[in-house]
Amino acid sequence: MAGAIKVPDGYYQPYAIISDDDHGGWIIIASALGLSMVLLSGVIRVFIRSTFGQSFGIDDVLLAIATLLAVIQEAVILGAVDKGLGRRINMVSAQHIDGIERSFYTGNILAVLVLGFAKLSVAYFVLRLTPIKLQRRIIHSVIVFTGLWMVLSIFLIALQCNLSHPWALVGEKCNGILARLVVIGILDILLEIVLFVSTILLVAGLQTAFLNKAVVIIAFAFRLPLIVAIGLRIASFDISDLNTNFTIAEDLYVVWTVTQINYSLISATIPILRPFVNSLSTHYGIGAATEYSGSASQSQGNAYALSTLKSGGDRRMSRFQSSQTSRSHGERNPPSAFDNGTNTFVYGGDNVAGASSTGGHGAARGKDVDKESIGSNDSQKMIIRKDVEFTIQRDVSLQSPRR
Repeated sequence: MAGAIKVPDGYYQPYAIISDDDHGGWIIIASALGLSMVLLSGVIRVFIRSTFGQSFGIDDVLLAIATLLAVIQEAVILGAVDKGLGRRINMVSAQHIDGIERSFYTGNILAVLVLGFAKLSVAYFVLRLTPIKLQRRIIHSVIVFTGLWMVLSIFLIALQCNLSHPWALVGEKCNGILARLVVIGILDILLEIVLFVSTILLVAGLQTAFLNKAVVIIAFAFRLPLIVAIGLRIASFDISDLNTNFTIAEDLYVVWTVTQINYSLISATIPILRPFVNSLSTHYGIGAATEYSGSASQSQGNAYALSTLKSGGDRRMSRFQSSQTSRSHGERNPPSAFDNGTNTFVYGGDNVAGASSTGGHGAARGKDVDKESIGSNDSQKMIIRKDVEFTIQRDVSLQSPRR
């Protein structure tokens, strides 16, 4: 009955917007609502990057590509809906069948590309946050396997049914299509799980409060509902009517496909929000990991205490990270000489830093340099500098008077 929708108790509700014979409205709603949220999240991402001084990276480029492909994919699907996708095949003009089949075929391939680029965007974002070699190897493995998954999935979808016109479904004998979708979905789920586990490893060694770690994990955990969307997408694929009435039999499959695409893009933006990045910077901006440490005095949790420099007597102390000790993992030897001409300490024949004598002021400037290098700009907070320049001044008030 046109203009009515069947409800679970078996009765019909008149004046319904979507009829039993035309489910194209569900596809339009899912596409329009989801795509608007994707574009909004994209605007928020650009706003956060530009407003807070965060640099754009390859993760942003990959997500922009994924968003563009999503717009194209959903435009193709909406074009197919206009021709008859979502209606019973006997209500579709015969001249539109081939166009709907091509759009359905193209949309499935574009969906793989969108999901793949969204995964790569998240992986590269995690890669920007960690200097730990083990974690970087895991993320590089995820990137490689995501690329392989994209290639495999495209071939499994593209080489279906009759290879002379693989997009055709009506009247064709297509073997193993559901099995191919199951393989693609299982690998998709495994990649999402590995990507989430890698983020747990990212915060496992942080020297910060448990609440900060939990916030970061929750930010990346927003991708876990994709596992449910993948399962529902596969379960909604109707293999029984695929070759006779696919235009309405696969309407739910199309709805779950665009839902998975849109949510994948939105969830890729959530971890870049300011509170989550701040939770990470408490470790990597100051107390770096073992191979990036500036001191050799190791403490618990693979964290290194910052070194202390005394200028002599009652002088003030300044904490700093030394690039020289990170190369040898040992502390610097005492200065071998002091050059009166340049007011510079000499370590092993090399000048460490230049200074200008200021008379009765004995404050060391190393503290200010360290403060500026860490807190100057937000874009510098996640960068571990290996070349730190510090200045040491003499306190002439402590010198013996001349006779």
